[in-house]
Amino acid sequence: MNKSEKKTEIVTIRLTKTQLDRLDATAQAANLSRSAFIVRAATGKTFYPPRVPPINWQLYAQLNELATSLNAIALVLSQADRKQRGEPLFSSAANPDDLESALALIQTTGEKLTEVQLALSGVERAIENNY
Repeated sequence: MNKSEKKTEIVTIRLTKTQLDRLDATAQAANLSRSAFIVRAATGKTFYPPRVPPINWQLYAQLNELATSLNAIALVLSQADRKQRGEPLFSSAANPDDLESALALIQTTGEKLTEVQLALSGVERAIENNY
């Protein structure tokens, strides 16, 4: 269709409730209005659903904290390994003798991972659980 061509024609169709629900869900998944989806489908134009689902920002923040914790754990363990082999330590890195805090961080990280797993699976974690 030419961009200067104005849309003046109306098409009316009948659908079952199930068909309409499916149409709306498919259009929404493609991030298109119902009308835009039908026009694209009828004219053979391709459409792609978004590759990334909507973001749960709270879970995203928790995953970021977990990544930071895992990096800190890896740094402490790397420093401890370098110290044991007699290699020079990274200058501004974690103390290699601080393995107890690394173990505590591993425990906390495991607990946070459990929370994220439960949230992603749709299971609400009970407040009385001591994770």
